[in-house]
Amino acid sequence: EGLAIALGISAALDHVALTDDESRRAVFNALTERSEGNPLYARYLTRSLIGGLSSARIVSPGEWLGSAPVIEGDISRYYQHLLDSVSRDAQAIADVLGVLDFAVTPDEVKEIVGPLLEDRVPEALTVLSPVLSQAAAQGGVRVFHESFRRFMMTAIQHRGTSLANILKPVAQWLESKDFFFDAKSYRFMLPVMRRSGREAEILQKVAADF
Repeated sequence: EGLAIALGISAALDHVALTDDESRRAVFNALTERSEGNPLYARYLTRSLIGGLSSARIVSPGEWLGSAPVIEGDISRYYQHLLDSVSRDAQAIADVLGVLDFAVTPDEVKEIVGPLLEDRVPEALTVLSPVLSQAAAQGGVRVFHESFRRFMMTAIQHRGTSLANILKPVAQWLESKDFFFDAKSYRFMLPVMRRSGREAEILQKVAADF
């Protein structure tokens, strides 16, 4: 309950006129039961609930919490629930966000995925918002907890997709920037190339005149 309050649940309940103690107690009890004492899951549920109440996507907090997946101690069940909630195109965007180890803005995500998928970016970011966090230093959003990145890596491997293919548009986007003047390109282009198995190209770029 303290975590939910710290994340802003009180203001969200005020927003939908759930101000009486009995109604609030029911929400906290449902949140406590569904989260199973897992603070990470409690955070995800609270963030989803706050966003849903603010946008009117959630009308009844109690019913929504009751429909949230039972994880039985396995947070990956919630991650799978999120992926199942988005379209196929938005899942491709989730693949990219799930393997990135740096923050990106919505506009940067659109640049990375290109014109064929850019219209799906808002959907993907909305559905994945509970597992993302704002990165003040870099600007934009990034995966909040490493467990989601591990889950995405496993899911990608099970589909038979290579990490290099997922990172290809990311690397191309970083390479399109001015390496010595764009902060993200300077900091992350070479690591992304390394993760893509392009070590030989890195050695060509980092030559004697580098």
